[in-house]
Amino acid sequence: MLHNSTTSTLGKEGAVSSAKADGRRGRSTQLLIIFFVLIIAVIVTLIWKAACSRNSAIVGVADLAGHTRPVDIQAFRNLVDPGEDEFLRKHLPPAEFRSVRRQRMFAALDYVNAAARNAGILMLVGEAARHSPEPRVAAAGEQMVEAALQFRLYVIPVRLKLWTAAALPGASFSHAGLADRYQRATDLAWYLGRLQNPVAAARVTSSL
Repeated sequence: MLHNSTTSTLGKEGAVSSAKADGRRGRSTQLLIIFFVLIIAVIVTLIWKAACSRNSAIVGVADLAGHTRPVDIQAFRNLVDPGEDEFLRKHLPPAEFRSVRRQRMFAALDYVNAAARNAGILMLVGEAARHSPEPRVAAAGEQMVEAALQFRLYVIPVRLKLWTAAALPGASFSHAGLADRYQRATDLAWYLGRLQNPVAAARVTSSL
C-alpha cells in the first residue's frame, strides 16, 4: 500500500511538473510570436516612412515617369536561374566561375534594389487610390498597396541571400518567386493606370 501511494504521489508530481513545463513553453512561444509581430510592424512602418519621405509628390500613375527605374524582369530571372548557374559551373574554370557568379549576384542585387524602390513608390500611388470615390479604383489601390508591401518585405531576406551568394559563389540561391511578386505589383499598377488614366496606362509598364 505504501509503495502504491508513493508511486501515485510521484505520478501526480510528474504530471504537475510536465504541465508547468508545457505552460512555460506555451508562454515562450507566445512571447516569440509577439516579438516577431512587433519586428514586422516596425519594419513595415520604416518602409512606409521611407517611401513617403522620398516621394511625397507622387500621387498617381501619371507621376511615375522620372521617379521609377525600369526593371528587366526576364534579365533578373536569368541572373538567379539555378540552371544557368549550373551551366556556367560546368563550362568555366573554377576561378572564372566564381568571378562570373559574383558579378551576376551583384547585378541581381542592383535589380532587386531598383524593384524595391519602385514598389515603395507604388505603395504611395496605391494609398492615394484607396481614397478614391470610385469603388474599382479604391479596390485596385488597396490590392496594389498590399502587393507592393509584400514585395518590399520579401526583398529583405533576398538581399541577404544575394550578398551571401556573392561572397560564397558555391552557395545555392533561389529567387523563390521574387520576380513573380514584382510582376504582380506592376500588373496592378497597369490596371490602376487604365482605370485612372487610360492614355497614361500604356506608359506605366515601361516605367517599371
